[in-house]
Amino acid sequence: MNLVPYAGPFLLGFLGSAAVELVTCFHFYQSESPFPARYRKKGFWAVRLLIAAAAGGLVLAYSIKDNPILALNIGASAPAILLTLAEDAKGARPT
Repeated sequence: MNLVPYAGPFLLGFLGSAAVELVTCFHFYQSESPFPARYRKKGFWAVRLLIAAAAGGLVLAYSIKDNPILALNIGASAPAILLTLAEDAKGARPT
C-alpha cells in the first residue's frame, strides 16, 4: 500500500488543527494576558497532539485529496466535529 498520496491531506488536517492553538496563543500574546496554566502541562500538549492527528484522520475519512483549503478547514474544526461525535455516541456532553 502506497501511503504517500495520503500524507499531504493528513498533514493539512493536522496543521489546520494545530493552527487553532497557534491563533489562541497569539491572542494571549497580543492581549498581554497571562497564558493559561494548561499551556504549561505536558498532558494538554499530548491530548492536543492526538486531536491534531485525529484531524488528519478526519480529512482522510472524508476523502479530501484535491482541496487543500477544505482539508485545513476540516482540521481546524476537528475539535468541534470530534465533540459532536462523542456526544452522539454517549448521548450527552463528555465531561
